[in-house]
Amino acid sequence: MKRLLLALPLLLLAVSPADAGMKVKSESLEGADLSSFRTYSWKAADPSSSGLMIAEGTRIAGMLEDIGDRALAKAGLQKKPAEEADLIFRYRGFAKEMVGAGGGASDLGSDVTWLVGSSALLVYKQGTLLIEALDAETEELLWAGWASDAIEALPKREKVAKKAEKAMGKIMKEFPR
Repeated sequence: MKRLLLALPLLLLAVSPADAGMKVKSESLEGADLSSFRTYSWKAADPSSSGLMIAEGTRIAGMLEDIGDRALAKAGLQKKPAEEADLIFRYRGFAKEMVGAGGGASDLGSDVTWLVGSSALLVYKQGTLLIEALDAETEELLWAGWASDAIEALPKREKVAKKAEKAMGKIMKEFPR
């Protein structure tokens, strides 16, 4: 019995949501026809003054745009300055604190600051990269793709960059053309 109690926390961590892998999804606005769009531009949802890792002008933002440029060129779209583009791709990164145990996960919420108890609980962050395709003229949302994965509670920029790079590649494969 004692051996089982000692092994349980390790077993629960082994099947934790942090190890579940990257989840990628996308959705188009019903009836949206993206075939008429020929040009695009990028827009970071967060200004450089926000200090966020995936904000306008950051190294990670530039890397995301480069990955997106390659995918969109294959889709037959041409990159233009924002004022000349007919499609805008807006991107944003999110992170929220999560707790997982026994294969399940829950959002900690803003009012939870610490946990006491079993070491079987795993506290981590869930990072999500969101890419939105907007009609440049009307700003109507036509398509969105997003990828979520576990990141460390105190993530290093290099690790976030690698996950963001992987996420961008997977999201852009979902873009309908």
